[in-house]
Amino acid sequence: MVVDHTCWCNLDGGYPAGIYYGTRAILQMLVQAKDKSTLRVGSTLDWPDYELRGFMIDDGRKFFPLSFLKEYVKFMGWFKMNTFHLHLNDDDFLFSPNETDWRTKYAGFRLHSDDPAWSGLARGPNEWKIALTILPEFDTPAHALAFTQFNPKLASNGVLDQSYLNLNKTETYNLMKSEFRDYVDTMARYAWEKHGKHANVWGTGIEFNQPYHDSIDTNITISHWANWEDSGKNLTDWGYKVININDGPTYIVPKSGGQDNINNAYMLKIWDPTIFGSPAININTVAEKANLLAAYNLGKTTSRWETHRIIGDTMATMAQILWNGSQNETDISAFFESVKAVGQGPVNLNLEIPTKEERIVDLVVKIKGEAKGEILDVSNNHHTAKLHGVSVSTIAGRPAVIFSKKPSTVSLNLGTKGFNNTLAMWVQPSSNTMGTLLSSSDATLSLSSSSIEIQNDNYTYPVSFNTTLSSRT
Repeated sequence: MVVDHTCWCNLDGGYPAGIYYGTRAILQMLVQAKDKSTLRVGSTLDWPDYELRGFMIDDGRKFFPLSFLKEYVKFMGWFKMNTFHLHLNDDDFLFSPNETDWRTKYAGFRLHSDDPAWSGLARGPNEWKIALTILPEFDTPAHALAFTQFNPKLASNGVLDQSYLNLNKTETYNLMKSEFRDYVDTMARYAWEKHGKHANVWGTGIEFNQPYHDSIDTNITISHWANWEDSGKNLTDWGYKVININDGPTYIVPKSGGQDNINNAYMLKIWDPTIFGSPAININTVAEKANLLAAYNLGKTTSRWETHRIIGDTMATMAQILWNGSQNETDISAFFESVKAVGQGPVNLNLEIPTKEERIVDLVVKIKGEAKGEILDVSNNHHTAKLHGVSVSTIAGRPAVIFSKKPSTVSLNLGTKGFNNTLAMWVQPSSNTMGTLLSSSDATLSLSSSSIEIQNDNYTYPVSFNTTLSSRT
């Protein structure tokens, strides 16, 4: 790093995290410098407006591999976010306590235990985590189908549906709510007394509403989600530490019938964590703001890469708001130009492949001359294609690669290409048997004469044709 010929760089963060955030700021400035190595001479003093700057991801409903979560920790750190909230269990909705198929409905739990007594709770092919420095969430007593499927005796049979833990089989629904308050306090005390951890409760409303809120210990932090149940203002007035993850502005569940993304320009223009909705329920006083820790945003989609496609710029937006507070004077166009310039840190979550031109690869089959029997990349990138078990011939007057053996491959070892790209090729399936057309460590695209299947994150997504690929297509 070059500052100038006589000066040197000093970081004084006061504590390790402060030093780390300082290095992020310097690296972001270097990335934006024309020569990528020069900083302007000067000094700066910087600190965050909000203590807790977080992101929540629903790992219960949609599994995210550990490798992806580790990359996300680096990505969040690049924008000085400091809390990664993992929703570790959830399930498909049940609509009645009389549903007979509740034991086979989808339910996910992501923590693995070597204790044989818990064998089978974390299900799926390696769909669990061993250890991360995160804020783990166990979604109970509702949304607990993973637990009740594991041990049906825990289910609230006949009172509520089986996705609820049974807190009191014989009591009415109203008493169930009272039991919920005891449940929260009991679990919070256990977390503190046994493990030295403060509890964070998701949800607000009738469980905490007057005259009952005094029964919940104010040492419990509340992630406020639903304005129709209660308000962040009430909770801070009662002395609770509050995290703003209000349904709408920052809480999204894409492909669920609601909004599919966060409006970043809108957020930068008018939003900050004190805003929960109407002025009557927003946080305004100094005392109330003292109890406001931060805000979160959330994403859940069909694949981890689609999640990141939605969240990528939003992470920068939330980081800007949480570090600097109100953004009313922000030049939105200039901000997103800066976001583009600084990139996403030491990760490749956009799955970019370096290229010297618009084409990443352009394969040509050679059946004549010195390169006979080879597949050459005629783009300026000149990637090497390795052939295994394939033959090269002419079909209908055109050079072609024939995949007739098992396995037979053409390998480029480029990894996975992210969104905003086009794949074009001629294919002629010889049967209606599904076979792999493209694959990487992240996904597989399979093809038959009548359909395509895309596999990623342990899911298969079929795409049906309205015709049959019986000829060269």
